[in-house]
Amino acid sequence: MKHKLTYEELENQFLELQKQHEILELKLYSKNESKIKEKLHYEQHLFKTLMDNMPDHIYFKDTESKFIRSNKAQAKEFGFDDPNEIIGKSDFDFFTEKRAQKGFEDEQAIIRNGKSIINQEEKLKWSNGKTAWVSATKIVLNDNNGKVIGTFGLSRDITDQKNSEIKLLKANKELNKLNETKNTLFSIIGHDLRGPFSNVLGLSELILENINGLETDELKNFVGLIKSTAENTLILLDNLLNWANSQTKQIIFDPQKIDLYSIFQEIQKLKNSMAEAKDISLNFSSADRAEVYADKNMMKLILRNLIANAIKFTNIGGKIDVTGTSKQDCFEITIADNGVGMNEEKCKNIFELANKETTLGTAKEKGSGLGLMLCKEFVEKHGGKIWVESEEGKGSNFTFTLPLNKNHH
Repeated sequence: MKHKLTYEELENQFLELQKQHEILELKLYSKNESKIKEKLHYEQHLFKTLMDNMPDHIYFKDTESKFIRSNKAQAKEFGFDDPNEIIGKSDFDFFTEKRAQKGFEDEQAIIRNGKSIINQEEKLKWSNGKTAWVSATKIVLNDNNGKVIGTFGLSRDITDQKNSEIKLLKANKELNKLNETKNTLFSIIGHDLRGPFSNVLGLSELILENINGLETDELKNFVGLIKSTAENTLILLDNLLNWANSQTKQIIFDPQKIDLYSIFQEIQKLKNSMAEAKDISLNFSSADRAEVYADKNMMKLILRNLIANAIKFTNIGGKIDVTGTSKQDCFEITIADNGVGMNEEKCKNIFELANKETTLGTAKEKGSGLGLMLCKEFVEKHGGKIWVESEEGKGSNFTFTLPLNKNHH
């Protein structure tokens, strides 16, 4: 007959079973806790490895945009060996005020609207003057309950890449400029040089065919036309070569002290025949010692072109006055004529080659527009300025400045 358990015995057995269950639960919990701890330790190891070895800059900031954690690369960029040394600091401790303010505003906007910034290219300027390009990503940082507690950021240095892009863009720009130069050269050679040579050939043939029947005055007139055409063509060819050299960076700039009056006398000899052909008086005067600091060859080209331009647009019997005046830190030269003049619109674009319409001179002289453009380029190379004042029917004043000494170049 089976023994019937008393209530007390049943209660003891239940308690024993409960105890064993608790022991089993404790063992199970300990085992799971160990696995959890092991997993957590492993994940912390992975995170630390990432933070210590990632070349990109990783950082976490609080809601006030102050650093709460960063990796070694970020700390090293800021000049610290230990990442903990930048905790509590902000961008204002490392960057210029303007750059730090922009970073702060970006991060505050992310905190307010939760909208991330992904791979945004930024130019960083440090407080010590150093600059760098980075690709920056900034994301809102939430806690386990979804509450916003700051921002998380990652930036990658792309300075070398940007420098390569800038060099490539510069190279492309120079290539396009060379192509434009080539096209302009062909255009001028095909149009502005071909015409004068055709005139010279035509006049030469006319003289040869009628050499025995021409009067002395007629012959002198034809030869004068050939000479004038040849002189204008030589100016154009000279300008063409100088412009091509300047565009390809092959022109030599050698400024030194020069006497402006001696340069003018040299140019006057070259231009007298052109001026005399139109009965134009060409004069030079200076109230001060005409000594400037300039490149002699460029100075000749500037004066040669401005005087030739004045002759071109001055009527028969007119006059051209070249004057020089010393200013506080420069010498000012003006080429004034009493020719046809220009309207305000034409004055605005007179020194630009692009879309230039060739205007015939008072004796139907042609030009390419290269001369005035070269004058502007060479004057500015000296650190000077050039401008024009003109009125239709009353003539033009072309004025430019040159430095008086080397220190003002």
